[in-house]
Amino acid sequence: MKILLFGDFSCVHKYLKEGLEELGHKALLVSTGDDFKDIPSDISLRFESNLFGKLKGRITPFLNLNKFCKFDVVQLINPYFLKYKFFPAYNYYQILKLINKKFFLSACGSDAYFWLYGPKVFRYGPFNDVLKFDKNSDKIHFQDKE
Repeated sequence: MKILLFGDFSCVHKYLKEGLEELGHKALLVSTGDDFKDIPSDISLRFESNLFGKLKGRITPFLNLNKFCKFDVVQLINPYFLKYKFFPAYNYYQILKLINKKFFLSACGSDAYFWLYGPKVFRYGPFNDVLKFDKNSDKIHFQDKE
């Protein structure tokens, strides 16, 4: 099976890629290195914060679309992976869905959508424990509309 892992969070996709390859699958990891962690990937979307780097960061995902097609499975680490200002992330993900067979979204990291909709959808999740023991609160900032 051919698998595209899009984005990384604390090596989740890095280790998933290693495991999938041990099982005989072909996996491609595309990420920014998870900021300061600088996690290695097959294709890096990490760029400098200067003007040229910002422009390159918005163009490169589109220039690499031909490398990201015809995968059996695409897994996106979370909806904020391509969180560039003035980048059409939603449209980009729609294109990825069209040019590949299956598309999955995981909820890794500080995922506001998971916190906003998860408690309404899932019978159990980390929500109550995090609020009670970690935050000592009945709400987390991810549940605000902003």
